[in-house]
Amino acid sequence: MIIVKLSTPLFGQSQEVLANIVKQTPSCLGKWEGIQFHANTDIESCDFYIVFEGLEKKEKVLCPPQNTVFVAAEPSSLKRYDESFLAQFATIITCQRGIKHGNKYYNQPGHTWFIKKNYDELMRTASVQKNKLLSIITSNKQDSEGHKKRYEFCMKLKEYFGDSADLYGRGIHEFEDKWDVLAPYKYSVAIENYIELDWVTEKIGDCFLAHTFPFYYGAPNVSIYYREESFVNIDIENFELSSKNIEEVVSDKFHYKNNLPALLDSKTRYLNNVSLVPMLHNFIMGGICKEKQDKEQMVFYPEKSKAFLFFKKMFKRGSN
Repeated sequence: MIIVKLSTPLFGQSQEVLANIVKQTPSCLGKWEGIQFHANTDIESCDFYIVFEGLEKKEKVLCPPQNTVFVAAEPSSLKRYDESFLAQFATIITCQRGIKHGNKYYNQPGHTWFIKKNYDELMRTASVQKNKLLSIITSNKQDSEGHKKRYEFCMKLKEYFGDSADLYGRGIHEFEDKWDVLAPYKYSVAIENYIELDWVTEKIGDCFLAHTFPFYYGAPNVSIYYREESFVNIDIENFELSSKNIEEVVSDKFHYKNNLPALLDSKTRYLNNVSLVPMLHNFIMGGICKEKQDKEQMVFYPEKSKAFLFFKKMFKRGSN
């Protein structure tokens, strides 16, 4: 069994961190095909040490130096990572093209879902009853130009579709479980706050888990992760064209049924490849690191910048 120590400032307190990690694994055991993940625990020795987004405190670990990995959870438009912090790790996984490091892999960040169901529950869900047409999920947050554009687009889209679409989100029409605002609907709108290669988040993945077809605005290369037939790209800066495309799709009575197989395939990809735990498994087994290496006592220090605290607060509030 390969032992992975995982540290992260995200997901809240230690028990919440553990819950968010184990929910991604079969039977909630924190295991994935020969790899045991220990999230925010004080194990002294491991085969791999992985840090997701940052550290809140100094960490000591006995681990092969070649098997230390940092996963960046933010795009370049939101945060720049300190080079001295990144230099502590042998490998960097990131969507940011500007990061300076000798061994970096460009990849989506492995964000987990906000739906309150675990891996087994989602895999067992063969069908979802659909009795509504279109949901629009946003928030009234105006912190960035991307937030403002998303909000304005969603408001116009709701006005355009009227009673045929339901609007949800923080500060608008809040909800406890994202499943409740996706599962009843055949279609939903998934808009990333930032546009960057490989910046693919749970916004589109949550739609797949609920068997809901997404109209997506985000990473230009999203199709390397999900089936092209399982989503339709839109441009929130071109409302006329986007609203027309959405209307054409939702008006086609055969579209949802015809594209459901691709939708379910993308759901499986999210659960078995894209979310954090299977993503890390694939990187480890794919050979970015080597299991059989001499271990050394190592000390890792938090980043000097506290910018990650903004993302931490946002992550705890939810995905809106």
